[in-house]
Amino acid sequence: MSKRPDGGFAVFAPNAHGGRVVTFSRSLVAEIASAAVAALMEPTPNDRTHTEAKTFLDLINNGDAERLASFHYGNMARTGGSIMVAPEDVAWDHYTFKRELLHPRPDNEPADISEALRWCVVVDNIPECDADTAGIIYIDRETPLMRKFSGRLSAMSSNQVILKRDLGGLSL
Repeated sequence: MSKRPDGGFAVFAPNAHGGRVVTFSRSLVAEIASAAVAALMEPTPNDRTHTEAKTFLDLINNGDAERLASFHYGNMARTGGSIMVAPEDVAWDHYTFKRELLHPRPDNEPADISEALRWCVVVDNIPECDADTAGIIYIDRETPLMRKFSGRLSAMSSNQVILKRDLGGLSL
């Protein structure tokens, strides 16, 4: 796997006698890249190379759009969701925010930190919740947040646990 100059990733299979053995569709490349990025971002138990704890606020203040994008790629891979981008002019907690405002992510990394903060992962049909329950994972300053889009949640505390579990790991 390698990063393309225009953003995104390229995935290459082994060659045989100087020729390609197999090629991958764009959607399969995206899935392979997402899984690889998620695996690479997973901390190892004895990894002492990153002694300082990075918070989301550190990444935002340092303009680290690439690490914030990796967070979303990891959650997309874990949940089977899809990365979407919110419009610039509507805050996540604005009362007019609707799912229909989201756009599919462009086929590259975020252009800057402002765009990275508008990325989210949308997960549909969360197991063990109502059939039409959908969730969203996004970053709001220091912490990733999770929100329910639709569906009825009766026992809020237990359903929040189900949502959190089924929306994947929320750690950096």
